[in-house]
Amino acid sequence: MDTSHPFIPLQRAYQDFYNCILTLPEPLFTSSMNGWSPRDVVAHLIGWNRNMIEAASSILSGVAPSYYEDAPNDYRNINAGFVAQYASRLKAELLGELSSSMAEFEQYIVTLKLGELTDSHGVLQYSGQPATVAKIIASLTGDYQHHLDEIKAWLRIRKDVISPGGLETKAQSYLNILCSVKPNRRTGSPGNRAATEFFASTVRPYGYELDTTPFDCLDCIRGDTFLVGDGTSFEIYASPYSLGCDVMSELAVVSTLEELESAQCAGVILLMLGEICSEQLMPKNFVFYNPEHHQKIIALLESKQPATIITATEKNPELVGALYPFPLIADGDFDIPSVFCTASVGETLAGRRGETFHLKIDSRRVPSQACNVIARLNPSAAQKVVITAHIDAYENTPGALDNASGTVVLMLLAELLADYHGGYGIEIAAFNGEDHYSAGGEMDYLHRYGDEFGKILLTINIDDAGYPLGKTTWSFYGCSPQIQESAEAIFQSYPGLAPGEPWYQGDHMVFVQGGVPSLAFTAERMAEAMQTVTHTALDTPKRVDTGKLVELAQALNDLIRRI
Repeated sequence: MDTSHPFIPLQRAYQDFYNCILTLPEPLFTSSMNGWSPRDVVAHLIGWNRNMIEAASSILSGVAPSYYEDAPNDYRNINAGFVAQYASRLKAELLGELSSSMAEFEQYIVTLKLGELTDSHGVLQYSGQPATVAKIIASLTGDYQHHLDEIKAWLRIRKDVISPGGLETKAQSYLNILCSVKPNRRTGSPGNRAATEFFASTVRPYGYELDTTPFDCLDCIRGDTFLVGDGTSFEIYASPYSLGCDVMSELAVVSTLEELESAQCAGVILLMLGEICSEQLMPKNFVFYNPEHHQKIIALLESKQPATIITATEKNPELVGALYPFPLIADGDFDIPSVFCTASVGETLAGRRGETFHLKIDSRRVPSQACNVIARLNPSAAQKVVITAHIDAYENTPGALDNASGTVVLMLLAELLADYHGGYGIEIAAFNGEDHYSAGGEMDYLHRYGDEFGKILLTINIDDAGYPLGKTTWSFYGCSPQIQESAEAIFQSYPGLAPGEPWYQGDHMVFVQGGVPSLAFTAERMAEAMQTVTHTALDTPKRVDTGKLVELAQALNDLIRRI
């Protein structure tokens, strides 16, 4: 579906609404709200999703939709019928029905040409204006947005609800919710906003002072992408945050930095493969780590100005997880459109250098906002302990191990520390951007709180915890012997914890580079997880042992109270 299609706003409104209901505490789902319940709202929207198929078909046939007859009653009769028809009181069941009904409507709409959506077919709305399929899509979009706003306003006066159950029950519930937001938890997306709102609403009742200040970022919407040469199609994927393009040009090929330096590739389709594609390029403005040879490749590409770039990549789990192929370029600040493909596709293409290909990328950047969620106790204390995990996830993955699991530990710890009255400040920070090219959440934290690093006694970071095989391991960075000895003595009481090797890819490095004593937790067999599930659709809640998350939260609670 083209990114300018009239259905796109409905998709985003639906995703926002779905996420809001998904993260709604179960006791509130059937609670009374302005004369009906969130359950009733979901039921009536299921009905409208399916009714829109019939309505669109009627309009295309030049016949007024049957629901117009109930317009003088503000559709009260139809709404009541839908609420009765979809009578389940189970949130998961009704959300499944909402999802399938929206998918049915979308499948119907994509069969229609754009003119069929926007043209008048002689049907008039109840108001007397021409009715079109595009207008009923817009009307349903407005309905989703209206009910989302209605529920959010209602929730603002219902802050007292805390999920029932023991820690492991909560851990599983939190994990499932974080991994089910739509479309995913990539920074700036509707699902990401739902995840941060869920985190905030969960920890708020425990008495924390919350900071959810937004920062600007980019989201990206991608549609169909294709590459065709001499009647043959090749499997390619638009790079994250790529600009769109529609190019027909000859193919040039480079495999080394030296070949790129001497290439004459202005205005052509440039294929990069082999040695030059051995590791994902750091975004051009990434401040934490940016090797000189990465910067040189980016600078050469920008100076030589190919019309578009194809990158063919091998597997590289140490840097990009199990994702294959991986995008060599994932950078919203790099403005040459690009796609990526497997090494085998790249080899096939390389054999056809000089031939003419047609490459179309349907992709657009969407200015958006996201936020860290920082929960504080005793914020005026002279020193503080900071506990972090990144709440965002790589796009198109549920992100259970990476890093819903770490986020769940923060949520459990927030409950365990709710009665903390020690001398330190407590700062529980769900960072937002570790898997985003801009590291927006980390940069925002540095900008606003970097001058407080001197107050931090210890930073603790959690990433990729809960892998079923092996233990949860810790590693120290610049900690005093006293802190190390105290921590190790406490952790000996927890059989699932063990010392591990240092690792340098997590958010703790933001603090380590600033001279802050730090402690990091991850899975003992993190390398195995990286090779098999990380950054893929396989990273689901079933890959996580929630008992290990509970144990880690309890160990951290013990450490913070005794440090």
